Amino acid sequence: MNIDKLIWPGYIAPEKNEIFSSWFIRLCCEHKIKSHSFSKYYLNNIPIWNRDIDLYCPEFLVQKIKEHTILSDIQIRDLFLNSYQDLLFNKNKDRLFTINQLGVIHRKRKLNGLRYCPGCLGEEKIFFRKNWRLSTSLICTKCKLMLLDCCPTCRSPICFYRLETGNKSSLLEFPLNKCWNCKTNLHLEHFKIPANNLLLEYQTYIDNTLNNGYNDKTQYSFQYFYMLISLQKKIITKSHGWSRIKNAAISEFGSIFYNIDFESKDLSLLTNSLLASYLILQKSPLSFSTFCADYNLRSSDFTKDLDNIPFWFIKTFRNSY
Repeated sequence: MNIDKLIWPGYIAPEKNEIFSSWFIRLCCEHKIKSHSFSKYYLNNIPIWNRDIDLYCPEFLVQKIKEHTILSDIQIRDLFLNSYQDLLFNKNKDRLFTINQLGVIHRKRKLNGLRYCPGCLGEEKIFFRKNWRLSTSLICTKCKLMLLDCCPTCRSPICFYRLETGNKSSLLEFPLNKCWNCKTNLHLEHFKIPANNLLLEYQTYIDNTLNNGYNDKTQYSFQYFYMLISLQKKIITKSHGWSRIKNAAISEFGSIFYNIDFESKDLSLLTNSLLASYLILQKSPLSFSTFCADYNLRSSDFTKDLDNIPFWFIKTFRNSY
């Protein structure tokens, strides 16, 4: 560490797997200053909340953090979602499907892009995890609870930074585990929904794939996620002309889609369609062959609209015939 660094007086280290925006708001609280003022005085007034700062990280911000903390360049960049490059996604356009969008309109959020675990938010150290922004994150394997994507009371998106708005003279009045809109405790016991064994199996497989950078299907994890999300999109499609995979998934995994509204696009549909995608990709060559034959599925049903078909999937399809 450079001893000539001018470390911020209220510096606190980010928690493991903490996302930048969560660490930043906690850092501001330690300095007894609002986030807008912190940015004005310490970060040359760089905009923070009127953009998806966790996704689009300005190089200037990285350098400022490096100058005034004991964090290394790698540790700083690991706070941002771009750290999933070549693990979760390979091309920039692919991250639009693997990372939940926030629907940023000035300082407001119109989409439920940030999920959370009610169990984790009830712990002594309150912070938001980076993987809670991923479309593939459905449960917390630590608490074995379903992730939620909005306030269960008022249905507002999770915008913890807006807890500091309202009174110009006061600091963050409420803890980060409260809804910014109705001030409901997000960690209440009746908000905790236990995850079933299939979801635990799915999330463990997904987390291991992301952490290792590979799995038993492919040596490149981003190729697996590319096919997983592509299948999910085909399952929730509204197209009548290209609905074979959707109809096949509903017939094959009927219990998963029981009482699911395909018009809603809410978290239950996204969860169960992702589970169905996972189960299709987990099929053995023989089982996959039977699945395709039973529902008259063709190669084009799987590969339509895909730029690059991973070889491992082409091989899987060929081996099933």
